[in-house]
Amino acid sequence: MNVFTVEIICPSTSRSYDFKVSPEMRAGDMKKNIISDICLFEGLNNLWDDIDKLKLFRDDGSIISDNESMASAGIRNGSRIMII
Repeated sequence: MNVFTVEIICPSTSRSYDFKVSPEMRAGDMKKNIISDICLFEGLNNLWDDIDKLKLFRDDGSIISDNESMASAGIRNGSRIMII
């Protein structure tokens, strides 16, 4: 399985995190993994009030649809994604 590293920028924690993802992974699944891992890493149970409202954004500010795969969203090794 091919995997690559992306940088997740999280203004809620004022930090960024590196995540390994596969090109086939859907953004919605990745978002769930990101939320879980950040909460675990930071030791916070309720960092976000409503996780269904969180969005992933590309470097250019456009939203990544939950149904898009990383490959179809143009996400590559070293891409930066913001979660808001």
